[in-house]
Amino acid sequence: MIAFLPPQNGFIFVALTLFVILFWVPRRESNSPTLRLFRALFPSWRFFDRTGEVPRLEARRAQDSTPQWKEVIPPRPRPLTAWVFNPAGNRDFALHTLVGQLVSDLQDTPDATPEAILTTVSYTLVKNLVESRMPMMADGEEYQFRLVALGPDHSTEEFFVSPVETKRATP
Repeated sequence: MIAFLPPQNGFIFVALTLFVILFWVPRRESNSPTLRLFRALFPSWRFFDRTGEVPRLEARRAQDSTPQWKEVIPPRPRPLTAWVFNPAGNRDFALHTLVGQLVSDLQDTPDATPEAILTTVSYTLVKNLVESRMPMMADGEEYQFRLVALGPDHSTEEFFVSPVETKRATP
């Protein structure tokens, strides 16, 4: 221990020193498929690592004469009790994280064929999400979804459009 610090202050000094060292060390990204499987076990402490475009998931029926894109995960008002008990907000956060994972998969494989993207787990989960969030859609009906980037200035840019999919029959 450092001689001029009491033991409890020495621990705080060591903890702060480690924090500063870890904060200033540059991050290395790994594209290893094995490490990707275990990313749920290791938390990411990059809470506010970037600001910029936010992905939004939109869907439409393919048969509509005037196809209008509708937001799949619309924003909901937050009641005051959401500070204590917020299961709907937690679910929406998980759904937005799923959409973010699809965006990450699209960015990680820029040279991948469209067929390769359609076989990813994140694409399949987003497709299931769209099917579950469009209750007015009948089984066997065709639909499409897209990812739109919302910029900080509220500008939109379409960066992924799915092929026409067919809703599966619900059991």
